Formats: sequence, structure tokens, C-alpha cells
Amino acid sequence: MKRFVLFLLCALAACSTGRDAESDLVAIDVLLDPEPSMAAFAVAANERIRGNFPAGFTLGARNAPHITVLQRFVRADDLVEVAAAVEEVIQRWDTAGLQLTATGFYFHPHEALGLAGITVAPTPALLEFQASRT
Repeated sequence: MKRFVLFLLCALAACSTGRDAESDLVAIDVLLDPEPSMAAFAVAANERIRGNFPAGFTLGARNAPHITVLQRFVRADDLVEVAAAVEEVIQRWDTAGLQLTATGFYFHPHEALGLAGITVAPTPALLEFQASRT
């Protein structure tokens, strides 16, 4: 992969913890945006999967192909701090230099639907990037 861009999606889903509004949690996804050739490969794989399961979602502008680096819940009140920490890690890393290799596909069924994806070999550089902290 030649170029990656890191994004922090800060409002995927909010869920109340049952306490006051200040303790609401938000799901975040820190991800890598793959270069065009890998994104095209993912879209083509998605089209083949949808040939067998047309009700599945379509990769595109709304559901962009990506490589998840970290998913977790954070306090809504901490989103600004979390975004700043992610930005600091981005500034320290040359993600364009990461070389990743797709190794296969996975599928996790859930009721009538499921989650499918492409697996990537966990290289030392990718694991170090994933573990980066400010």
C-alpha cells in the first residue's frame, strides 16, 4: 500500500450507560483509508459476496472500505481529547510506508445478517502503529 490516511469517526453510535448524560459513551473507530487499488479489490469482493447475499450492504461512499486499527467506547466528554491524541499519533507516523498484505476473508454470522471482511497480515510495523499512544 502506498498511501494511508487515518480517520477518527467520533459518532458511530452513542449509547447511554444508564447514568447521567455526562457519562454517555460513544463508539469510535480509528481506521486506515486504503490506497485505491486495495479499495477497488474490497469493492469487487463485496460485489461477489452480494451476488450470494443481495441484502448485504454495498461498499461505497456511505460504507467505505477501510482497515480498522482500533475500536472502542469512550466517554462523550473525552472525544476532543481522544481526537487530539489520535492526531498526535498521525503526526508521528508515516503511514504511507506501511506495507500490508491481504491474507483472506472472514465472516461472522449474526442472526439473518453478518459481518464480512478481508484479513490483513499483522506486520510488526502495523502492530506498533496500532499500539501507539501519545
